[in-house]
Amino acid sequence: LGSSSSSSMIHLEMHLVVVLVVVSVVLMMLLLLHLGSSSSSIVLVVVVPLILLMLLMLHLDSSSSSSSSKAATATFCSEARAALADSSSSSSSRQQQSSRSTMSDGEYDDEPLDVLVVVKRNGRDGMRIPLAADEELVFGRDASCNVRIQKPSVSSKHARVYYKDQDWEQLPYVVNVSRTNATLVNGEAITAPVQLAHGDVVTICDRSFRFETVRDDDDDDDDDDDD
Repeated sequence: LGSSSSSSMIHLEMHLVVVLVVVSVVLMMLLLLHLGSSSSSIVLVVVVPLILLMLLMLHLDSSSSSSSSKAATATFCSEARAALADSSSSSSSRQQQSSRSTMSDGEYDDEPLDVLVVVKRNGRDGMRIPLAADEELVFGRDASCNVRIQKPSVSSKHARVYYKDQDWEQLPYVVNVSRTNATLVNGEAITAPVQLAHGDVVTICDRSFRFETVRDDDDDDDDDDDD
């Protein structure tokens, strides 16, 4: 719409200029003939306006082509932006559909099998600490420990949770590594590595951690399938 209006304005200007130049030439010729001037003056009066007319027409043509080029460029840019927006929206829609599909299937690759749940002093559950079979979890006062407990009765390296290969399965164990301070499992001090079962509570000083696992649920499901 903008390009068509600008083009019509240019054509109107061209017509007006032509009319004005023609009228001025006619008037000058009549004036010179009336005054009886020489033929050379008449030719000069006719030729100069015609040259000016040609120059004006060339200028208007170049302006018209320039505006048309700008309009075409603007149209191309707007179409490119629209195509890019459509591509982005379709990509976002595909990602959302993929995310919903994964959530509906209940498949979470990063969901750990075992976790330690921090038990707060009021008995409520706190943060969940994921456990990995290829990494041990060290408790203590030292800055290098995974779980730091800054209490005077906690050793620099107090206890650790690790996994041990047993019957083709990685099973979690907790062991006390402190020589002076105890580690409790379900309220009893341990003197050797203890395999953790679902619901066991590990206590270090006044901090408690409840072990939770989905392994038992998987085993029960397998047993039901066998039956």
